[in-house]
Amino acid sequence: MRRPTRAIIYRHGLCVLRPWYLPAIWLIVGAAPYAWAIGIDTQISGRQTYFLSKTLLDNDRYTFSKTRLQARLQTPARSPLRLETELHLLYYGGSYLETTEWRDMVSPALQGHSAIEWETKWADAPRAQARARVYRLVLSHEDVTGRWQVGRMRNSFGNTRVFISPLDRFDDLSVQVSDELERPGSDALRWRLDLGDRVVGDVGYLWGARTGQHRSFARVGVTAAAGIEVALLGGRLETMSDGFGASLSKSVADGELRWEGVRLRKTRTESSLVMVGPIPTLIESWVKHDFSRHIFSWERAYAHDWVIALEWLHNGAGQADAEAYDLTRLLRREDLYLGRRYLGCSFKKTLDALWSLQVEGVSNIGDGSFAWYPKLRFLSAHSKLEASLAPVAFFGPSVSEYGRLPGTHHMSLIYYF
Repeated sequence: MRRPTRAIIYRHGLCVLRPWYLPAIWLIVGAAPYAWAIGIDTQISGRQTYFLSKTLLDNDRYTFSKTRLQARLQTPARSPLRLETELHLLYYGGSYLETTEWRDMVSPALQGHSAIEWETKWADAPRAQARARVYRLVLSHEDVTGRWQVGRMRNSFGNTRVFISPLDRFDDLSVQVSDELERPGSDALRWRLDLGDRVVGDVGYLWGARTGQHRSFARVGVTAAAGIEVALLGGRLETMSDGFGASLSKSVADGELRWEGVRLRKTRTESSLVMVGPIPTLIESWVKHDFSRHIFSWERAYAHDWVIALEWLHNGAGQADAEAYDLTRLLRREDLYLGRRYLGCSFKKTLDALWSLQVEGVSNIGDGSFAWYPKLRFLSAHSKLEASLAPVAFFGPSVSEYGRLPGTHHMSLIYYF
């Protein structure tokens, strides 16, 4: 599900500042310029995003804004032992912060489910909230045999444009107030081994916040003859879900044809009320559910900077009946799609040196609903300023997935120092 869009009305209230979070502010405001001065690769940027939309469950209008100051620091690439980090200061504002949707579902989901709490609130008011977080912190070592990494990182293996790849569900995924493709990431230990000119092995373990939330993977990728790429993946690919995945890609008709899929067995608890003599008793039992997800995609770049992509998604964990959709699963980040079958398309055009246009459309084939995502992007001549405008529209019957979602509008400004 895409991010709804919002604009901002600030209301300043009494804020409580926790002194032991002040080092996070110092790291961005003070340490980042110092790191740049001593030769550490440093990039500082600010992002302001405005949203205007309605809540999904109550259909109440709201405003929302997200301000982010970001610092990326990494040791020189020539060193075999490297440390990479990305630090954020976040400020949320608007009437959305007073809704139960934000308090009970969206705000907790933003922090993810990793073993370490990397994000914390250090100031809070009815319509204003400040947070500090370590978005990435990765220590790695690389030599001729391969590379190992440990820390807060993103793990992804898919190559899709419209839908989220079923191979990329290790990390927590974006919710309404996240930036496009932003993910909290995962606390992981990962080792990549070069097995030859065309074979790469990859294994990893991802810690979860609670027992049962860990994930793991083992992957082998092969570049075969005639431009064919094949990869096999196995392990605990989602929370409480064991199985295997695969991908296959080949150049066809001047484009890239690709298939990505997983077959999983998910273990979950179900509660039932049974009578033990005259006393009703709640019994919990473990239930296993088998399902699969597949994406077929084709992408091609044409003359005059046109890029077109078509994708078909089968979501075996979805509901066949629109009446059974549960919108809270989207807000809690428990899933990204509620239905079974989807068709998506993407058109991207570079208009000139400064402007580009991207339009995406997604259709839930099962319930006849449709989502429309146009985005106009501006990049200044010296790449210091980036701006985007993205209105989002949803169409379909009132009981359908996209027909239930409110139209959204958002504008974003990014400045690179």
